[in-house]
Amino acid sequence: MNSAIYLKTFNMEIEKRLKKLFSETFNVAEETIAPNTRPSNLPEWDSLGHLRLFMNIESELRISFQINEIKELTSFEMIMKMVKEKIVH
Repeated sequence: MNSAIYLKTFNMEIEKRLKKLFSETFNVAEETIAPNTRPSNLPEWDSLGHLRLFMNIESELRISFQINEIKELTSFEMIMKMVKEKIVH
């Protein structure tokens, strides 16, 4: 598999897994999760939900976040970018 195809597949898999985690954490349809999804446009995403989301991501993907990262990652797009970085490194 060439690297471009691998990267595209990797990105799609991460997005799919994160959408599932968002959906399960906030009890919303996966189709409602978009790159710009954030607490201001997803009422279910409150402070407790934010912590649950990161606990679920850490458990499911076997990665960990620093406290300052958890505070700063406030959109689906930002979280997805950081998850990909943590998995690759």
